[in-house]
Amino acid sequence: MDLSKLSSLKGFLGALEFSPEGKLIAKAGSVNDKIGMMLAELCSANMRMGNMEAHGLTNFSSLKGFEECKGFAVSGPSFSLCVTGNISVLVENSQVDFNEVFKALNNLQSVN
Repeated sequence: MDLSKLSSLKGFLGALEFSPEGKLIAKAGSVNDKIGMMLAELCSANMRMGNMEAHGLTNFSSLKGFEECKGFAVSGPSFSLCVTGNISVLVENSQVDFNEVFKALNNLQSVN
């Protein structure tokens, strides 16, 4: 997967590809190995949690359309982590267009 395609996003700091088990597969940008491995574990764990929560919402409410969880975002005051499938992008909030980030993530997922 060519993660460098995401580097043109406004606010881009780094990107990574991770396995369902939380292993770092590839990285791009200013993400070092240590941070990349931690983010891969975080992304994998949160995707599993998202799927569990989506399943619960679907089964115990009238809200349909959450399953299968496709991704998530975690935002702090300065940075956000946006995830779709097994790819994540770390971005600077003051510069990012979140619609463009998720569009790019979805496009990259559909190519592979």
